[in-house]
Amino acid sequence: MRFLFVFALLASSVSSLQGQELRPVKLRAICFQHVGEIKKLVAITGGEKPSTVEFPLYTTAISNEIDAYASDGMLNFAMEDGVVDGKPKYKTITSAKAVSGPRQLVIFTPGESADSPYRCFVVDDSLASFPMGSTLAINLSGQAFQFAIGEHVVVVNPGKIEKIPMAKKTNDRGQVSVVISVASPQDKSAWRAVNQTRWFSGTDKRDLAIGFIHPGTQQPTVNCYADTPAKQER
Repeated sequence: MRFLFVFALLASSVSSLQGQELRPVKLRAICFQHVGEIKKLVAITGGEKPSTVEFPLYTTAISNEIDAYASDGMLNFAMEDGVVDGKPKYKTITSAKAVSGPRQLVIFTPGESADSPYRCFVVDDSLASFPMGSTLAINLSGQAFQFAIGEHVVVVNPGKIEKIPMAKKTNDRGQVSVVISVASPQDKSAWRAVNQTRWFSGTDKRDLAIGFIHPGTQQPTVNCYADTPAKQER
């Protein structure tokens, strides 16, 4: 299963998106780690009546769904950049290619400069693509990660995403063992555990697990999120 990385640095205002082809989408977001005090962004919508939709950057839970637009197949995200005629001006800091379906889950990670504080990519947030009980395992690093969730052991190569089915090998409390490891740069067949825990298994939630090499410390990090999305229309 592939997903699309598009890490683009733009420096445009809302008005520059006018005239573009718009597609309405349902958008949710999760932030791997805050950069400074930037804890919210806006989704820029273009067209004849350009607008912005503000949303929070949560680091422990996926945000609520907002209505936004993909402009020419892209989702564009901005932050305030001064005031013009008493109204806030916005600068687009990162963009990502939208998935084909209506529901978009945007994952934000630290960028590499003050002008690009965040990078982002998008995965399909529909229950058909990311069903209840499953785990979406994402590797944002240049090293392979291994996700051992109950009886399932899956290697996720750099820049890839894998869907792991619900584990059924549980203890008497309904929990499964979870061990997420990173490959050794020297020995690709050797694995070093980065995260060890237990999760409850069941169809009342789904899990998102992201492997990442922190740009500052260069240490492998794993963030995991249990998600219970709102009921979706079929």
